[in-house]
Amino acid sequence: MLISFLVLFDSWEEKLPMSKSPLESTWLYHEIGRCHLELGNYEKAKEYGEKSLASAQEADDPVWQLNATVLIAQAEGMWVAEYMGGTAAGFKVWDGVLAL
Repeated sequence: MLISFLVLFDSWEEKLPMSKSPLESTWLYHEIGRCHLELGNYEKAKEYGEKSLASAQEADDPVWQLNATVLIAQAEGMWVAEYMGGTAAGFKVWDGVLAL
């Protein structure tokens, strides 16, 4: 499965400079971010989620804005889980953040 993500990642990275619209860029950034998320690269996943969100806002597409926001939240949540001593502890902290 790792090889599949790497092949997809490379393919989408190559397509980014050729993107013809903000909506196409939104999708590409989102998919690259999802690959990073699946590979455990949470900071990169968040970075690409933020790029996806910016493109979705430029495209004025609320569905993709939501998708990008979910990706950012997942990346942040997984990062917190990893660096706060495991999933249970991390999500307890994350729940506290969401309550703010």
